[in-house]
Amino acid sequence: GAEDDESGYGDSLYIAPSACLHQEVTTQQLLLIGGAAGVISRTLTAPMDRAKVLLQVQGSRPVLGQTRELNLWGVIKIMGRQGPRSMWKGNTVNCLKIFP
Repeated sequence: GAEDDESGYGDSLYIAPSACLHQEVTTQQLLLIGGAAGVISRTLTAPMDRAKVLLQVQGSRPVLGQTRELNLWGVIKIMGRQGPRSMWKGNTVNCLKIFP
């Protein structure tokens, strides 16, 4: 019947994290969990994304040192000049784009 339908097209989805533990997760909970995972992922990778953007927009005056390659030394130089928090500039906007 309709109660045995595990297709996931109802008000809730059935997720079995283990063979002995069964839990129903609503669509809203899945959206919240997925959004939180996206925000955590973006926040953890924000310094690499920031370094990539700086590398892409640097003109004749290199931002990441004398090289045009993305490396740890260049990121450390930026953090020394602008502070560690500078590596998370724009992260709030990126997180707002991800979170549903």
